[in-house]
Amino acid sequence: LNMKKLVAISILLLICGLAKAQFSGGPGTSADHPYFISSVTDLALLATNVNNGTPYSGYFFKQTTDLDLNVAPYNTTPGWPCIGNDTHVFSGTYDGNGHKITNLFINNTTLTWGVGLFCQLNGATIKNLGLESVNITSSKDYVGGLVGYVSGGAISNSYSTGSVTGTGTAANVGGLVGSLTAGGTI
Repeated sequence: LNMKKLVAISILLLICGLAKAQFSGGPGTSADHPYFISSVTDLALLATNVNNGTPYSGYFFKQTTDLDLNVAPYNTTPGWPCIGNDTHVFSGTYDGNGHKITNLFINNTTLTWGVGLFCQLNGATIKNLGLESVNITSSKDYVGGLVGYVSGGAISNSYSTGSVTGTGTAANVGGLVGSLTAGGTI
């Protein structure tokens, strides 16, 4: 194929949604071949993709370094957008690989419920991840440092330090997880 045809095919794939922006590497197909999260930009791309309807069910992510979210636009209101939202959930596997994320700031009143680094999980696994200096305030329900709402998922070898405040009618606020249903485990 000549260069013009390659460009035309690439544009068509992007328009059709068949080609997705990539992370810092990796195919994401297994624990041995994950997508690499090596920057705040990679983490934000994960949030954008999940929030736009890609749950990543069956896909794997591995954090390769410590990340500091004390950067614009995530360090001013409303702060971090959460990975997932009221409609779309993360369903993949996120391995923090022993690394941490610091200075997670959220002052969010737009989500109906589920506020945290991850809004909600359904069938997802999060492991080996530390959150430090969390500062989350929400007037909604199900507010947690790591995850707001877990329905069918597993969290292991992870922690969160800092301040988490939720003032919704049902509240359900926790330092690590806001609410854990019968299908979830920590």
